[in-house]
Amino acid sequence: MPKRGRVSTKFRAKVNTLMRQAANAGDHEKYQKKIDCYDKILTMIDEDTSRDPSLADLLCQIYQNMAIVYQDGQDYSQALHYCDLAEQAIQNTEYDTRIPDVWETRGCVYHEQKAYSQAVEALHKSLQLKMQIFEYCEHHIELVPTYERLGDSYQDLGKTDEALKFFQKELDALVNNDTDPSEIATTYNKIAYSLQEEERYEEALAVLQNALEIEQEIFQHDDEGLRRTYQNMTHLYIKLGRQQEADKMLNQCIDLE
Repeated sequence: MPKRGRVSTKFRAKVNTLMRQAANAGDHEKYQKKIDCYDKILTMIDEDTSRDPSLADLLCQIYQNMAIVYQDGQDYSQALHYCDLAEQAIQNTEYDTRIPDVWETRGCVYHEQKAYSQAVEALHKSLQLKMQIFEYCEHHIELVPTYERLGDSYQDLGKTDEALKFFQKELDALVNNDTDPSEIATTYNKIAYSLQEEERYEEALAVLQNALEIEQEIFQHDDEGLRRTYQNMTHLYIKLGRQQEADKMLNQCIDLE
């Protein structure tokens, strides 16, 4: 019997070709093209007789990619099914470092389903595993998407205090990693919205002022982010009964149009 070993270079080349085809699928064919490419790879893995341990990693990657495609297509039951398959593929292998991303995908799917409590649970699991497996500090840039999604999910649950906590963690990580200023301004807007929901209008206004200073510096022309901040400040000035300042902000917003 021939010795079973690693998959061939030809196998890898064909997989890479199919992955590129999936990535480059045009919008009009995106959904089905991606599924077709990933299905072909899964068939190749099934037919391969080797015992290359890296196949578990590839299998997980394909399952997770399929979960994301089904999520984009709003087929959430299939998306969660492929999340389960992805985790099973690498459970108790050296490739279990992919598991946090699988939980992150689950959290995104639950959030789109408006199952916010389940989203929070999945995202906390992802965060816990990321910090445990990779020993990330709280300000690590890789944690930013998870912080943001937790903040959004808590906000949608009506748990504003928890939302604020995670948006602040997101902000701290962005600032500590010298990231794109526009991302920092966006996070300031999220924090301000949460504060507004708690009727903490003066605090929200101070936070938006930080966003405005950033956006006025980096955007020389019309920008959606700058318009958003002007609009949010207008609403807050109205809430505070400061109509003259509200009118000024509104006029600046109109000038951008």
